[in-house]
Amino acid sequence: MSYMLWKIIKNCLERDCILRIIKGRLCAEEKCKTTMYGAKIIEMRNKKDEKRFEASENVGLQQFHILGAAGCIGNTLGFLGNVIIYGWTVPSILCAVCALVMLVVTIWGSVSRHVLRASYIIIVMVALMEFPMLYYVYKSGTIAYMVLAIVAIANFMKKKHAFIFGTIVIAEDICTILLAYYYPVHIEQVTEINALSTTLCSFIVTMISLFLITALGSAQQRRQKERLEAMTEQLRSAADHDSLTGLYNRRYLNHYMEKIMGAAHADFYTALMDLDFFKKINDKYGHLFGDEVLIGFADIMNRYLPDDGISVRFGGEEFLLVLPQMTEEQVRDLLEKMRQDYKAFGRQKCGEDFTFSCGIERYVADMEITALFSRADDKLYQAKQKGRDCVV
Repeated sequence: MSYMLWKIIKNCLERDCILRIIKGRLCAEEKCKTTMYGAKIIEMRNKKDEKRFEASENVGLQQFHILGAAGCIGNTLGFLGNVIIYGWTVPSILCAVCALVMLVVTIWGSVSRHVLRASYIIIVMVALMEFPMLYYVYKSGTIAYMVLAIVAIANFMKKKHAFIFGTIVIAEDICTILLAYYYPVHIEQVTEINALSTTLCSFIVTMISLFLITALGSAQQRRQKERLEAMTEQLRSAADHDSLTGLYNRRYLNHYMEKIMGAAHADFYTALMDLDFFKKINDKYGHLFGDEVLIGFADIMNRYLPDDGISVRFGGEEFLLVLPQMTEEQVRDLLEKMRQDYKAFGRQKCGEDFTFSCGIERYVADMEITALFSRADDKLYQAKQKGRDCVV
């Protein structure tokens, strides 16, 4: 029994391992991007991780584990306390039966995923049967259990059901209290010392159960918050990055440019590049190879990108670098290194030089974003007119 309870608690506390798996996969994705089928591998892994992430977000199952763990532990402790105080009497046996039923229902609900039904069975059993019976036999020493039942109803039932069922339970508890006062039963010989022991036992069991519900519930909320933050960050990253190359996209570029152009003494260059004869490469070697070329060129861009710059897939086979705090000579040196690496990449892949054309433009104070890109595009056109494979 103890082993099964530990498995339930462990299952509830360790679900954050899903996020670690996702984070580990994100690192592996960077390596996949340099292979011909990298993008497809990333997509398949992301879909797999999304399914795992959705499974880990089954809050109803996690809440049921909390209810099951707290209920089984509390009921077992109450049963043991009753046996120690009164021995193997009818109420003690009933507590044992309830503890066993609760364990079976908890295991069934966890395995079958019928968590709502299982939760209601547990709550109905303790709120309408076990706890009123204990009060009727032992009187005020067990009234804390009735309060615990209301807490369980408020936390683990649907709100519309909780209101109705809570009202019924409160009404039954009031009737039980009145019956115990006016029509007491004498199943147990409750002495003064036994009454004190019963009160202490119910207090300890109630406190332990409330502690488990509160602690495990807080842990669940923290994990859920972390998952939501991680998912938000993933969605934000997906919205700002090109899905094939991993570079920033036009959406992020516009926000970045507004920010950098709004800074005092803004000084930066933009380099707009277009891969020469890319359509012919696609037609000759296929679109999968064309994707590999785009990924490979993005890797070359990032290789020489300074820390304060960004690399962007501008559209199709067009790419853009934003290079702050650099001179024109430094920008041209950087582009020359990229040009040589891109040629070497083509020779390695298919035995021919790959080239790109580029237009660079420096930002001037109060220049509009569209004007900056338009000038860079004009210079890129001039580079094409000059025979490609050059920087203007």
